[in-house]
Amino acid sequence: MIDADLGAPNLHTFLGVQKPHLTLGDFIYKKGGTLAEVMSDTCRPGLKLAAGSNQHLYMANLSYFQKLKLLRHIKKLNHGHTIIDTGGGIYFNGLDFFPISDLGVLVINPDPASIEN
Repeated sequence: MIDADLGAPNLHTFLGVQKPHLTLGDFIYKKGGTLAEVMSDTCRPGLKLAAGSNQHLYMANLSYFQKLKLLRHIKKLNHGHTIIDTGGGIYFNGLDFFPISDLGVLVINPDPASIEN
C-alpha cells in the first residue's frame, strides 16, 4: 500500500504502524534508493506500506519532477497488487495517481456533501 494522501497521510495508523522508520518523504528528498526500501511491515502478513510523511514541509505540493519520480517508481514495484490511497478532492497530485491504477475505487459517505463533492 502507498499512502499518497500527501497533505494528510494517516494510512499507517489504520495498519498498525506506530511510527514508520522511513516514509515517502525520505524517498522523495533523499538521493537514490527505491520505493521498496521505504516500505514498512504492517500488522497484516505480507502487506507492506510506503507511509506518507508529515515531517517534510512540501510533500503536499510536490514538484512536477518529484511527482514523476514517485509515479515511475510505483509502476516499477514488483508486487502482486499495489493499493494507492489518495487524499480527497480534485487537486493535481491526487488526480495524477488515479490513472496509473488498473482499478479505481471511490469511497464516499451517504451524506449530501460527500456525494456532491
